[in-house]
Amino acid sequence: MHAEPTILAAQAGKHVLCEKPLGRDAEESHHIWREVDATGVKHMCAFNYRFVPAVRLARELIEAGELGEIRHFRGRYLQDWGDDPSLDTWRFHPGEAGSGALGDLATHVVDLSRYLVGEIASVSALVKTFLPGREVDDAIEAAVEFENGAIGTLESTRLALGRRNAFQWEINGNKGSLAFDMERLNELQVFKADGDRARGFKTVLVSEGNHPFWQWWWPPGHIIGWGDTFVHELRHLLAAIAGEHDVAPHGATFEDGYRAAEVCDAIVRSSQSGRREQITYR
Repeated sequence: MHAEPTILAAQAGKHVLCEKPLGRDAEESHHIWREVDATGVKHMCAFNYRFVPAVRLARELIEAGELGEIRHFRGRYLQDWGDDPSLDTWRFHPGEAGSGALGDLATHVVDLSRYLVGEIASVSALVKTFLPGREVDDAIEAAVEFENGAIGTLESTRLALGRRNAFQWEINGNKGSLAFDMERLNELQVFKADGDRARGFKTVLVSEGNHPFWQWWWPPGHIIGWGDTFVHELRHLLAAIAGEHDVAPHGATFEDGYRAAEVCDAIVRSSQSGRREQITYR
């Protein structure tokens, strides 16, 4: 139900925030982006994990060259609530949801990989439905290559028993590495090769006054939660509307929403064809 009200709101001169995935597939997502962008309003796709303090700190470290040349990205989003064949919500109807774990969870992994590493150039993937009678995917696995030469893996499922909201990723460069787990939202694991290798990763509690977003919260060390990422997201859009900055690059525009959908469509095509799929963006 994203396309019609989102486009009509923009055509009425309203700035728009639309949940992810932007559309049920790349075609619909592209249509939403182009129609809304033509109106000139501000638009943002709600990839809220861009607004986790640890994720924004990771972006700052990467941009500062702390990791050096990026070589690997590993991202997975695991939940377990879908392992019930009696479930019959809209999320399990392809006409409404478009896909299963792919659009629900993998789209977040795709967007974070683009935000932290760069554009994805090709994918080789498997898409699997395990529960009999279910019409959407239960799990996806994909190997990807980025335009900058880095490689990576993307994974999502709603059948990982014991995993409630495990959005986990790791990035390796030639100078250091970063690792993150959404179930420990306020922590970022940092390793720098110029230090003592035997000491391994350092846990950084991302809640200091000089850390991203912390000017709006309580004293250092008083951690925030998942819901607060939406506060950051909405504040970012309002500031963009007020002219303080653009939605991009830290907020996901509708073009970002479309590009994530293009990667997800390529994952489906690769699974169907058994071949590596090159990705082109319109």
